[in-house]
Amino acid sequence: MTLLLPFPEQAPDRNTQFEREYFTVGKGFTKAGGVATVMALTLLFPWLKGHIGIRKVNDIFLNHRKLGGILVESKLRSNGRMSAVISGLGLNVLHNEVLTIQDERNAAISLEEYAKYLGVTVDWMNPAELAFIIAKHILALYSILQQGQVEDVEALWQEFSSVEF
Repeated sequence: MTLLLPFPEQAPDRNTQFEREYFTVGKGFTKAGGVATVMALTLLFPWLKGHIGIRKVNDIFLNHRKLGGILVESKLRSNGRMSAVISGLGLNVLHNEVLTIQDERNAAISLEEYAKYLGVTVDWMNPAELAFIIAKHILALYSILQQGQVEDVEALWQEFSSVEF
C-alpha cells in the first residue's frame, strides 16, 4: 500500500524547525505509520494484542517474526520546505504455510499463518479492506503530527516498540 500525502504550504517561519526535526524520513512519519498499523491490526484482530509491536523504527513484528514494514520518503519544494510525504506499507497478510515451533526467530510471518498457529478462525481477511482501514489510521496520526502533537505519537511509538520480542 502506498499513500501520497500533500503537505500544505505554510508561512515562511511557521514550523520550519519542526519539519526539519520530526518530518524527516525514518522519524516522525515512519513512527506514526508503524503505530497506526499496529493500532488498526489489534483493533481488527484482538488476538494480536501483546504479540505485535514495532522494532527498528519501521518493522512490524509478530511473535518474534517480521510481519511487515513502513518506508517513508519526503518530497521537497524548491525552497526546501516539504511538499509531500510518500508512505509505503508492506504487510504479509495471506500465506498457506502453518507456523511450526521450530521456525527461526525473525523470519517472515503472515497474519493468516499466525491465526492458524493459534487456532483462531478468521472470517474476514480481505487485503484491500485491511489496507483501507490501516490507511485511515495512518492519515489520522499524520494529521496529529501536522498539528504539532509530536509527543502523542512518540508516546504511542514508545509503547508499541517496548513489546518484548
